[in-house]
Amino acid sequence: MQVDKIDVKIMKELLTDFVMPTRNARVRRSFRSIAKGIKIDQHATRNRIRKLQEQGVIKRWYIVVNPTLFGLKTAFLQLFLPPNSNKDEIMQRISSSFPNMGFLCNHLEPKLIVILYYKDTKDLDGDVDKLMKITKAIHVNKMLKFFTECRARLSESDWKIMRSLLQDPWKPYSAISKELKISSKTVKRRVEALARDGAVYLLVDVNMRTVEGAIPADLIVFYENRDNMNSASKEKTRLQIAEYLRDELVLFDPNFAPDIDHFGLILSSISKSQEIQKWVSGKEGIKQSDISILLDVFPRLKLYEELVEDMIRQQQQSTKYVEAEV
Repeated sequence: MQVDKIDVKIMKELLTDFVMPTRNARVRRSFRSIAKGIKIDQHATRNRIRKLQEQGVIKRWYIVVNPTLFGLKTAFLQLFLPPNSNKDEIMQRISSSFPNMGFLCNHLEPKLIVILYYKDTKDLDGDVDKLMKITKAIHVNKMLKFFTECRARLSESDWKIMRSLLQDPWKPYSAISKELKISSKTVKRRVEALARDGAVYLLVDVNMRTVEGAIPADLIVFYENRDNMNSASKEKTRLQIAEYLRDELVLFDPNFAPDIDHFGLILSSISKSQEIQKWVSGKEGIKQSDISILLDVFPRLKLYEELVEDMIRQQQQSTKYVEAEV
């Protein structure tokens, strides 16, 4: 699909807020706010987004639940595969072997990103060993901490609202109200609280393979150890990179992990990626930089459904236990 500059602006707005957590917690963002961000008419924005959906660029919207609510930590694993690896087979094996996988990201290069949820370091180490055997990866970058911790205390109604949103992120409040037998006003208030507290995130599944002239890419920057680079120098370099990438930048995740920044980009051509990597690698205090062309993001939605159902069962059992005690 050929897109114009306005379509690219819309996709940048969606990619900035809605592709990977924790970009934006606005579960019910309006067309008006999107239109304001790109400075075009609300009606035109609605029509263009509808067209992107009809032509398969926007495949679906979905809800992700913050894994910290379940006592889970997050690992962002960047795997460097041998040349000519059978990536389709490898991705299929990963998907079937890791029920604790949140996302699997496929890149044009012989690289994959796997986002796993885990309880403790021993579990994660076992998963990394298993991944290395499946993929025969040459190297893995292991980056911990991805979701912001959510400390909200959730009720059984909150979990049931999440379950309803997992089925349909755009389900009207009135429909959720009827389903759960609570008022629409309460549903709206609780959804807003869940979003504000970072318990749930609305994300969009974009088929970037269908778009010409808008190439998504991930740039990961590794800084020298803090002992060799003071915070002021690091901040100066970080701002220089962000300024250099201004036209391509859709998201900037400083301190993505210790001494690591993540930049999400939309490029006009693949050759631009080589130019960017060369420039960034030459900056003061940069230990390493890696840029990859993003082809697909595969969320494991069943995982969130299972975790939420388990929490509902726990809440119900707890209520029965209290009633029995009384």
